[in-house]
Amino acid sequence: MNGGKRHPVRGFFAGLFLGISIALFLIMAAVVALGDIVPIIVVVVFAVLGVVWALYGPSRGRGGTTKSETVSAGAGPAPGAGEPPK
Repeated sequence: MNGGKRHPVRGFFAGLFLGISIALFLIMAAVVALGDIVPIIVVVVFAVLGVVWALYGPSRGRGGTTKSETVSAGAGPAPGAGEPPK
């Protein structure tokens, strides 16, 4: 696993809400019937995928990257930066 704090409960709810949304879309678009088992399967599959992604997917770490982390040390401005166009 990656080093970082994991949130499987958040992943479960994210997958659950995504699964419910996709199941409702499939029902409203008349792709599947309301009485079918397919919407329930879609919700369960996405809930499980949410937990799996929360446990094994890439972690965000602590905050975003700062400008000093993205620019290498000692790198100046790009050649021609700040010059007026010709």
